[in-house]
Amino acid sequence: MLKHGPKDEAYASLFTKEDIKLVQKITDIDDFMTKTIAKWNDHNPVLEVGNHKIEFIQVSKAEDLPTFPGLIHCNKLAFGASAVRWRYYGVGNDSREARPYQQQLFGEIFPRADMTSAPQGSATRSGNALRFIGIFPASFPTITVKESAVTQAVSGTSVFLNRNVFASTPINHVVNVTAFTVASLLTFTGVP
Repeated sequence: MLKHGPKDEAYASLFTKEDIKLVQKITDIDDFMTKTIAKWNDHNPVLEVGNHKIEFIQVSKAEDLPTFPGLIHCNKLAFGASAVRWRYYGVGNDSREARPYQQQLFGEIFPRADMTSAPQGSATRSGNALRFIGIFPASFPTITVKESAVTQAVSGTSVFLNRNVFASTPINHVVNVTAFTVASLLTFTGVP
């Protein structure tokens, strides 16, 4: 699936607790993703919101893949057989290798970010790509973010679109000291 299927990239980004309120105001999701990727590639991009500049503390890239049930549900959405959209972004601290049949985060810490609520993230479509961002405030419990996923339900079991594993460079969030985002870009076109 990784060679011929959809391409799924995921990133976890760490920010200061003061900067997360500005991150929540970002409206240009493409620019956010571009700068997140640039930070991962050892550049030092700066996010700008009005006259304010935001710097990343750390960015991690996931070893991840979409799940079979998640791709089936995407087809159901495309054909109108389902109206249940991808809404929540969850994170956890388990580093088990991602498998395409997994429908849970094994060390999930709640609450999940509601991407339909602007301060908690966004879910957008552009051409053949889906972009998801979950924003987790400084008040979120301390966690080493090792896994994340996009799902349909605020808690419990539901269909998971993907399971992202930040095995080699997880980010370390400390309650009331830092804040973080997780972002996923799922592209349905073939990647040469």
